[in-house]
Amino acid sequence: MIFSTKLVFHKLENQASLKYEQIMNQTGLKTIFVSGTAGSGKSLL
Repeated sequence: MIFSTKLVFHKLENQASLKYEQIMNQTGLKTIFVSGTAGSGKSLL
């Protein structure tokens, strides 16, 4: 039971991150976010 719940949660988590990527791509902020995080760890968090 716990295992299946974990799988469902993981699937939702993946969908959320994909949606986030789509938004970042559409707004053109992804490159800024990636370069910012690569530059100084967690600057935008």
